[in-house]
Amino acid sequence: MRYQNLTGIEMKPKLIGYLVHLPGRDEFLNQSESMQGAEYRSWTTEPELAFIYKTKRSAECEVKQCGPGAIVVTLHETDDNYVIEIA
Repeated sequence: MRYQNLTGIEMKPKLIGYLVHLPGRDEFLNQSESMQGAEYRSWTTEPELAFIYKTKRSAECEVKQCGPGAIVVTLHETDDNYVIEIA
């Protein structure tokens, strides 16, 4: 993945990790817990506050628990921005 900033300089964003995303609500999984048979999930609209998975496989496992609509995306960082891309 390569991007150009506004001045036309090409840059390669650094991969930070994988996120669970709900595109319909534009929210990212922040926290997931299972306690005594109950599941709890909190969501955020800020990708930098989302829970970051180190592997795509672990994010895909969580997506299966979140139900329909959830997808895995990658979080990349440039010098001054975060970039989200469907994994």
